[in-house]
Formats: sequence, C-alpha cells, structure tokens
Amino acid sequence: MLKKVLLGMLAVIVIGAVVVGVADALTGKSVAAQGAAQAAAQSTTQTQGQGYRGGQGASNGAGGQGATTNPNPGTPQANITQTVTIAGVVQSFDGVGLSLITDDGAPLWVQLGQSRYVSAQGAVYTAGDHVTATGFYENGQFQASSVVNDTTGQTLTLRDASGRPLWAGGGGAGGNGRGNH
Repeated sequence: MLKKVLLGMLAVIVIGAVVVGVADALTGKSVAAQGAAQAAAQSTTQTQGQGYRGGQGASNGAGGQGATTNPNPGTPQANITQTVTIAGVVQSFDGVGLSLITDDGAPLWVQLGQSRYVSAQGAVYTAGDHVTATGFYENGQFQASSVVNDTTGQTLTLRDASGRPLWAGGGGAGGNGRGNH
C-alpha cells in the first residue's frame, strides 16, 4: 500500500514537472521567474521609505513628499574629484552616450545621461564629428558634464557645477511626490 502511495506521489511530481517544462517552452519565460517578477513588482509598489534629499515617498513615487530644503547643502550628487576635458572623433552615438576615439588614439565611452533629456536638447552626433567633452570619471567611467560638437558648433550641457544631472530637476528644493524627474 505504501509503495502505491509513493509511486502515485512520484507520478504527480513528474507530471507536474513536465507541465511546467511545457509551459516554460511555450511562453519562453520560467513560471518561477514570472512568480518572482510578480512578487518583486508587488513589493516595489508597496515599499515606502526615505527619499533622496530627505523626502518621504514610496519607491514608485506615489504619495511622496519632497523635502523643502537640501539637508546637506553643497553636497554634489556625483563624486567629482577632478574635472577632465577630452577631445576626439565620434564613432557612434546611441542616445545615452558616445563612443569616441580620443585625439590620443584611445577608445573611450562618454556617458551623456538620460536619453529623453539628451534627445529633448536636440543633441545629434554623427560618426566623424569632432567633439570636446568636459566631465569627470566616476567608477572608471567618463561622465560628461558638457559636450561641444566642434563640427556643428552645438553645445550640450548635462550637469551643473556640482555634478547634479540637469534632467534630475528640482535642485533639491522639493518634489512632486510622483517620482518624476
């Protein structure tokens, strides 16, 4: 009798595994991964905590309150230790950054920032354009504060003097509580 029960349970487990495997193959996404993604989405929308610059708000931005003053005035958003100016020729532009060959012949990725902001500024870079970028290195990556397209004369300003991205908005003077930058 016990043998039959164990064989029955084993059969149910095997059939369940086959069903899950077929479901994964048909959807292209693991059922377990879907469940984890749903759980993460629920916890993300329900988590509340202290926002940037002292504002209270949910992680999805709903119902948040922005701080009226910066609790650490003069503290930059970026870790700028030294400003660097680099010039080179554009190899490619993807909306968030430029691939350059510097005038010294070295390849360099120049991180511009949020693609929506870059696009809204009308920034256009074509392979072969010569540019001069001013910025800083953070975690080994060049972060542009401004880029002058020497070929077209266009200047793209991305950060203020403290390194705060201009697309971040608000300057720490408050927030709309919706997570919009």
